[in-house]
Amino acid sequence: GLAQIEHGICTKCHLDCRKLVKNLKPLSLEKRREFVIKEAPKLAAHKNLLEKLINDPTEGNAWHADHIVPVYRGGGECRLENMRTLCIACHAKVTAAQCAERRLERAKAKKQLNRLLANLKTVQDKQQDRDDCRTIDSELLVNVPGSAYHTTNINGGRSDEASED
Repeated sequence: GLAQIEHGICTKCHLDCRKLVKNLKPLSLEKRREFVIKEAPKLAAHKNLLEKLINDPTEGNAWHADHIVPVYRGGGECRLENMRTLCIACHAKVTAAQCAERRLERAKAKKQLNRLLANLKTVQDKQQDRDDCRTIDSELLVNVPGSAYHTTNINGGRSDEASED
C-alpha cells in the first residue's frame, strides 16, 4: 500500500516518520519527548498528538494516509492515486484548513438559502395582495343588467340583453 510506496515520508514537510518511530522506540519517555522536540518540532507543537506518539511510538501515531482530493469534494475512493502520506502535524493542519473551508461554504449556502426563502415569501405576499384585491373588487362590484360593468360585458363583451336578440 501507501507505506510501501512513500515509506512513511510526509509529502508536505518531508519528515521521515518511519525513521522517527524507529529512533523513538529504544528511548525512555523523557528522551522520546526531547528527541521529538529536537527532530520534529512541528509534531511537538501538537501536545495531544505528541503524547500519543511518545507513549506509543508506532507509525500510525506518526503519520496518516490522507485523501489528496478530500472526501467532501468527491475524493472518497481509497485508491492509492488519491492518497498521500502526511505526518500528524501536517495532517492536523490540512484537516483544520478543510474544516474552515467547509464552514465558510456552509455559511455561504445558508445565506443563499435565506435569500431564496425571503424572495419566495415576497412573491407569495405579492400574490396574496393580488388575490385580496380581486376579492375586494368582486365584493364591491354590483351586477346591474345592461350596465357597462355588468359581468357579461366585462367577461364576454356582450350584455345579457344582446344575447337575447
